[in-house]
Amino acid sequence: MSNLKISIIGAGSVGLLYGYYLADNHEITYYVRNKEQMKKINKLGINIKGLSNNKSVKVEQIENYQKSDLMIIALKQPELIKLLKKQPLFFKQQPVLFLQNGLGHLEYIDKLNIDAIIATVEHGSYKEDHHMVGHLGKGITKIAIYSEQTRQLKQIIDNLQHKSLNFNYYQNWKDITYEKLVVNSVINPLTALFDVPNGELLKNKELKRLSKLLCRESSTILNLDFQSQWENIKRVCTQTSQNTSSMRADIINQRETEIEAIVGYLIKQTDYNAPHLNFIYTSIKALEERGSRNE
Repeated sequence: MSNLKISIIGAGSVGLLYGYYLADNHEITYYVRNKEQMKKINKLGINIKGLSNNKSVKVEQIENYQKSDLMIIALKQPELIKLLKKQPLFFKQQPVLFLQNGLGHLEYIDKLNIDAIIATVEHGSYKEDHHMVGHLGKGITKIAIYSEQTRQLKQIIDNLQHKSLNFNYYQNWKDITYEKLVVNSVINPLTALFDVPNGELLKNKELKRLSKLLCRESSTILNLDFQSQWENIKRVCTQTSQNTSSMRADIINQRETEIEAIVGYLIKQTDYNAPHLNFIYTSIKALEERGSRNE
């Protein structure tokens, strides 16, 4: 396996999780804004809760970014869009692997002509501390090349293989992102709006009814089979029944959510009247505004 120089922008739960495992075979450098986090990682390394071996990695301020063999973006959509607008040249220097919910960044990938790889994360994780992440449950990483299929990009994907991250390669990026988009368009906004864990969407008959309505609208927009998408949503709700969705956590902590890149993206794709998606989009935006006034 070839050793890669990998830069990771975003040292939240996903960034720490992937960096920890990839450090087994590659040279990892984090680029962060939080100076306290930089000092802590430089001192202690990074770790997964419950494991004894800390791993040493490099950490720099994002202003000091240096070209690498692969950039991994582990930011949430609002932060990613800001960075794409502010520092577009970052993304032109090397291939970029995007680990985001939603698809709001695709227009920037097209506009900037980025050598892009898209992945969806099905691992459960949470940030325990500046340098430590909890790995709740091992899932898979679905990965596909978004831009032109080149030997270089396929070799990079092959070199990322790790038993704990379980990369599954797909030829078509839509096969992995559209299914995840439907899941996120249902589970994230409903759990955030009603302040419930994921499993409640199946236990409460009215929330289950709303979930099916949102699933049907999202599936229609993306030309996907409703029944298979609904079965997938039920599977995710069951497997993560006690989990707090990322959007629910954002609303609780009065942070900007990824609603624009998830439901907003779907609404922009069609002239089809999607009343429930429109309602849930407006509802989450209202909660965001209320939260910003309370800061």
